[in-house]
Amino acid sequence: MGKLKVSPMMQDYLNTKEKYKDCILFYRLGDFYEMFFEDAILVSKELEITLTGKSCGLEEKAPMAGVPHHSAEGYIQRLIEKGYKVAICEQLENPKDIKGVVKRGVVKVVTPGTITESNMLDEKKNSYILSIFRGENGYGVSSLDVSTGKFYTTEIIIKENQKEQEVLSKVLDEVSRFNPKEILVNKEVLKNKRTIDYLKEILNIYITEKDNDYFEFADSEIMNLENRYVLYENILKNSFKDKKQKLFTYAFKTKKEVQNSIYDLEVEGFNDSKKVKEEKNNDEKENQDIKNKSDKSHELKDINKIAFDKNSLYIHSIYGLNKYIEETQMLELKHIKEIQKYSFEGYMALDSIARKNLEINYRMMDQSKKGSLLWVLDKTETSMGARMLSNWINAPLVSKEEINKRLDSVEELKENIILKGALRESLKKIYDIERISGKVAFGNINGKDMIALKNSIKYLPEIKEILKNVKSEYLLEIINSLDTMQDIYGLIDEMIEEEPPLTITEGRLIKETFNEELKRLRHLGDTGREWIANLEASEREKTDIKTLKIGYNKIFGYYIEVTNMNKDKVPETYIRKQTLANAERYVTPELKQMEEELLNAEDKANKIEYELFLKLRELITKELDRLKKASDLVAILDVLSTYAQVSEDNDYVKPTINTEGKLEIHNGRHPVVEKTIKDENFVDNNCYLDNENDTVMIITGPNMSGKSTYMRQVALITLMAQIGCFVPATCANISIVDKIFTRIGASDDLSMGQSTFMMEMSEVANILNNATKNSLVILDEIGRGTSTYDGMSIAKAVVEYISDTKNIGCKTLFATHYHELVELENEFKNIKNYHVDAKEIGKDILFLRKVIPGGTDDSYGIHVAKLAGIPQKVLNNANNILKNIEKQRDAITLKNLEEKENIEGEEEVGVVKLEYSKTVEKLKNIDINRLTPLEAFTIITEITNELNNK
Repeated sequence: MGKLKVSPMMQDYLNTKEKYKDCILFYRLGDFYEMFFEDAILVSKELEITLTGKSCGLEEKAPMAGVPHHSAEGYIQRLIEKGYKVAICEQLENPKDIKGVVKRGVVKVVTPGTITESNMLDEKKNSYILSIFRGENGYGVSSLDVSTGKFYTTEIIIKENQKEQEVLSKVLDEVSRFNPKEILVNKEVLKNKRTIDYLKEILNIYITEKDNDYFEFADSEIMNLENRYVLYENILKNSFKDKKQKLFTYAFKTKKEVQNSIYDLEVEGFNDSKKVKEEKNNDEKENQDIKNKSDKSHELKDINKIAFDKNSLYIHSIYGLNKYIEETQMLELKHIKEIQKYSFEGYMALDSIARKNLEINYRMMDQSKKGSLLWVLDKTETSMGARMLSNWINAPLVSKEEINKRLDSVEELKENIILKGALRESLKKIYDIERISGKVAFGNINGKDMIALKNSIKYLPEIKEILKNVKSEYLLEIINSLDTMQDIYGLIDEMIEEEPPLTITEGRLIKETFNEELKRLRHLGDTGREWIANLEASEREKTDIKTLKIGYNKIFGYYIEVTNMNKDKVPETYIRKQTLANAERYVTPELKQMEEELLNAEDKANKIEYELFLKLRELITKELDRLKKASDLVAILDVLSTYAQVSEDNDYVKPTINTEGKLEIHNGRHPVVEKTIKDENFVDNNCYLDNENDTVMIITGPNMSGKSTYMRQVALITLMAQIGCFVPATCANISIVDKIFTRIGASDDLSMGQSTFMMEMSEVANILNNATKNSLVILDEIGRGTSTYDGMSIAKAVVEYISDTKNIGCKTLFATHYHELVELENEFKNIKNYHVDAKEIGKDILFLRKVIPGGTDDSYGIHVAKLAGIPQKVLNNANNILKNIEKQRDAITLKNLEEKENIEGEEEVGVVKLEYSKTVEKLKNIDINRLTPLEAFTIITEITNELNNK
C-alpha cells in the first residue's frame, strides 16, 4: 500500500502500525478506539462487532471497526484471552487546541503477562510473566507479577552427564509453580520444539520469542539494574543440613521511621494541614513506644542483599524481562524495587506431576479450583491473603524452625476464638493494598482507589491493638514490624472527598476545606448555580411561561428553553440559539456572562484539584515500600488466621514436626474428599513410616477401595504440615520431606509424542534419579502399560531399588495389583505389606476403606464392575471366563510340575513324583474362601521353601 496516497491521519496510523506489527492497534479517535485494515477485519470477527469503512484517501474505504473508549477494557481482555497483544495509541494533545492531525502515540502494550487493570485480573491469583533464558550451562528463570511487584529469580545449572530433558523438567516445574500467563524465551529455548508445543498447546501459555541478543547486556546496563533493583536472598536454616541455605519465603526489612518528605509539601494548602502534622507526631510516638516494648527485638529481620553477578544465568533472564516490561509498560514501575533470588534447597520440591496428581491448585478432571486443596484452605478475608496462601501452598517450608513459628501462631489464634474473630473481622474491611500500590506506580489510581487505600490503612492500628498481647514469636514479629501509616491515612482523609467521582479531571475530588482557593471557586460555582435557579424563577414570572426552564449541555452551554405553545410570549431580548421539534432554545447576555464566570470558576477549580491529586499521588509513590510491606504483613496475618479458622471448622490438629525421618499419622483423613462426599462418613486411616524398619508400604486390595485416596491423603497431610497448617487427623508426627514425588494413574500425553507406558517410565525414572532419603514417594500401579511379566518385573525392581538405603531408602507408598510383590516383605526388613479391607456379603462386596497390615491376593474386579453398572449378563460371562482361566492356570501348574519330574534321573523318578504329589495334595486341601492373607502368605512361604529344597 502506498502510504503517500492516504490521508494524513491514516498515514499516522500506518506509521504507528509499522512499529507494532505483532499487535492489534487500538487507535484513539475521539470517544472511540478504532482499528483499520487487517486489524479491523480480525477484530470484527473475534469480537463480533460491526465492520464498517472510513475514507482514507484511497479509491476504496479502509475497513474499520471500533469500540467505545470507556468500555475498551472488556474488549481488550477478550482479545488477550484469545492470544493477541494490544497496543494502545492515545491522543497526546487536546483536539480542541490543535489544527490538523492530533499528535498520537502508543502509551502501553497489553500482553497476557503484563495486564495491570483490576477488572482484567483475578483478585485471588497472581498474574505472572516468566523469562526463561537458555545459556551454555543451564537456564536462568525469572518471574514477575507486574500488578503486585513480586519479582523472583533462580538458575538451573546442567551438571556433568546430566540429560537436557532432566534439567528442562525442572524449568517446567517452575512454570507449573508460577502458572504464568506469558513466557519470554530466547531462541535456544525454542530449539526444544516439543517443550514449546507443550507450553502453547497443553498449558495454553502465550510464548513471546526473542533473539539471544535481546538478553545480552553491557556492563553499564548491569549497573542500571543495580541502581533500579535490590537483589536479595533470605538466609534461613535448612533442617536437612547443618549449614544455612537460602529459603524461598517472604522476608521484610525492619520498620522504617515515618518519612518526613510527606510533610514538606510545596503545593498551596498542604502546609496548613494541622491534622497531618498531628498524625506525624502520633506516628513518631507510636514508633518509640514499639521500640520501648520490644525488648526481644521481635521484628522481622533484614533481608540479605547480594550483588548482581554478571556471569550468572539468572541475570540474563532478569535483564530480558526488565527490558520487555519497559517496552510494554513505557514507564518506570516504581513499586517493583526488589528481586528475590531463591534456590531449590530452601523449600519442598513439587514437580508439575505432583501438583497435578495431588490436586493442590486445581481439580484434575476439569481444572476448577473446587475440589483442590486450595479450595479447602482458602477462607481468606483479603485478596492479598488469597494470593499469599497460594504461594505458601506451592512452596512448603523445609525449615523446622520456620514451620513451627507458623504452627505456634496458628495454635494461638485457634485457641483464642475471640482474638481470631476480631482479627478476621478487621481483615475483612481491608482492600487490596498491594494492587492499589501498583495503580499508584502505574499512575492510574483514581479517587475511589484513594478512599479504598485510606479505609484499609484505617484498620491497621485496630489490628495492632487486637494483637498487642500475643505470645507466639511470629505474630510478635509481624505486629512489631507493621507500619500503621497513619500519616498517609491523615493526608488522604483530609484531602479526598468520601465519595469521589471515577475521573480525576472533572472536579469534586478534593475537599474544599483543604485549599482556600478551591473553596472560593467552589463557593463561586455554588452561588452561580443558585443565581441561575433564581433567574429561572424570575423569568417564568416575567414572561408568564410556567414551563420555562434553564438547562445546560456541553455544546451550547446554558440556555432558556420554551415550548412552541409559548414562544409567542418570548421577550425580544431573548436570542434564539437552537430549534427543536417541540421547543425553542434562547440565551440572554446576562446568562452568557454568568455562564462564562461559572465555567471559568469550574475549570480553575478542576485544574487545582487535578494538580493536588497528582501531588498526592507523587507523595504516596515515595511511600510504596511501606505500602508493599504492610500489604505483605496483612496477607500473612490473613493466611495464619485462615489456617486457624479452617482448622477449627474441620477439626484439624497441630502436627509435631521432626527431622528424624518418622512419619506417623493417627486417624488421618483426606482434606478434600471428606469435604466432598455427601452420603457417607469419611473413613480415617493410620500411617507409619520411618527411614529404618518401615520405609516402604506395599498396598494391595480391591479396585475402587481407596488406595489412591489413602496415598494422596498421606502426601497432603505432610504438605499441609510443612506449609504451617494444622492437619486432618487426631494426632500427627511429621518428618520434614525435601520432595514429594507421585506416579498415579495412566497419564497419557500423546500430544507430547509419548505413550502411556513411556510417560509412566519417564516419571519413574525422574523419581529414581532425583529422590533422596528425605523424600516421600507415592507410586500407584507401576508397569500396567506393558505385558504382565514385564510390568511385574519392573515394579519389583523399582520397589527393591527405592527400599535399599544404599540407593535411596526414602519413605514410599506403593499400591499395586501385582499381588506377588507381597513376598518382598520377607526379603527386606523395611518393606511392609498393607491392604485395603473389604468384606464379602453373599455375592456382594463391601469396601471398608480401612488400610490394615497384611497383603491380599484378590482385586475383586468383577465386583467393582458390578458397582460401576456393567450389565448382569456381562458380569455372569466374566465370572465364567474367570473360572475357566483359573482352571487353566491350575492345569498349567500341574503340567509344569510333571515336566519337572520327567527331567530328573530315572532312579529318582518315583521319589520326586511322590514328593511333588504331597505338595499338590497340600494345595488341593486349602480352603481359599476361609484363608486369611497372613495364613495364605505363611502357606506360600512353606511351599516355596519345600520346592526350593527339593
